[in-house]
Amino acid sequence: MPDAPPSKGEDTIFFQHVMKTAGTSFARVIEANTNQAERYPGPPGPGRSEQYYLMSRLEAHYCAHPETKVFMGHFPSIAADIVNANIRLTILREPIERIVSAMLHFKRTDQRLHDMDLEEIYNDAFTSAFYLRNHQVKMFAMTVDDPLESLMDVIDIDASRLAVAKDSLASFNFVGFTHDYESFVDVTTSQLGWTSRPTARLEVSDTSKSISPSLRAQIERDNKADIDFFNHALSTGAKAS
Repeated sequence: MPDAPPSKGEDTIFFQHVMKTAGTSFARVIEANTNQAERYPGPPGPGRSEQYYLMSRLEAHYCAHPETKVFMGHFPSIAADIVNANIRLTILREPIERIVSAMLHFKRTDQRLHDMDLEEIYNDAFTSAFYLRNHQVKMFAMTVDDPLESLMDVIDIDASRLAVAKDSLASFNFVGFTHDYESFVDVTTSQLGWTSRPTARLEVSDTSKSISPSLRAQIERDNKADIDFFNHALSTGAKAS
């Protein structure tokens, strides 16, 4: 597919890709409708993976290329302020479903976890702290006072952090949900004037795989902040679905 023409407006777009929410699919929509020369991260190649989640790479690029109009990646929401984005998009997912999807993803892609069952993966200290427990609220609760190194930063989630996350979410123009992904694409492409609309979902894990009642109960206990945050997002209404 040929690259989109350069943008004519002054808008700066930031897509916060929360892991295992259909973000990979939506990133393809962005790529189909924006010009690579104005987009971060760069094209596939050496170093792109690090560009997609390391804050130091994002900040260095912004300082060197302030003309960049589109940013996306596994970044905390505070990154939208750092790059002065006025159009902010994200997708959220029901927390237990997101965690199961993430565990299946890591079981498939991380050799260390291949032979573990889901309960073992969930209780793996590295995987759980970085990618599973209260991950969505964490990505919206980070502030400039945190190290801000990557999505693997670990912070304590308490009532004040939850409040920060909710306030940060309110700054987003477009908030969608994985379970209503098609509506999110419909509204964002229409309102942003995008004409190309890839529809295929990518990297989809089969979350119909059952988890034990005990594991489900443990996930619910451990992720109360994430569940509260997600329910808050639902109750305030998705801005793009």
